[in-house]
Amino acid sequence: MLKQKITILIFLFSLLQVINGQDFVTKVLDCDVFFKEVYENGKSKLFDLRGTEEFNKERLVDAILVDTKEKFLVYLNDIDKNTKIFLYCEKGKRSIECSQWLRDLGYTNVFQLKGGFINWKKSGFPIDSEKVKQ
Repeated sequence: MLKQKITILIFLFSLLQVINGQDFVTKVLDCDVFFKEVYENGKSKLFDLRGTEEFNKERLVDAILVDTKEKFLVYLNDIDKNTKIFLYCEKGKRSIECSQWLRDLGYTNVFQLKGGFINWKKSGFPIDSEKVKQ
């Protein structure tokens, strides 16, 4: 009887992990995987969640600044809910919160950069530090 209960508990725990994995659509990616997905696989959107001053100083190449939810909503109007969306902020906290918000809105392919911009820069990946055109 105890063996059956343990087997059932293990099964339920495994099922819960599968369900949670499918439900939570945000994936945290290391810099190398993030780079490959954004710049080599195409058909995705890359959003910078940092402030305007940080963005103007330096950013990931081709990133779009969305420093407010209102600004982000404008971009989301033109994005299919299955499009791959890549997020980053300075350290990773804002991208976690934003990915949850996107999930709640129904977006199914949300990815965030592990360790944020700080980790990206420290790891030697390319950045754009050209002056932003106003």
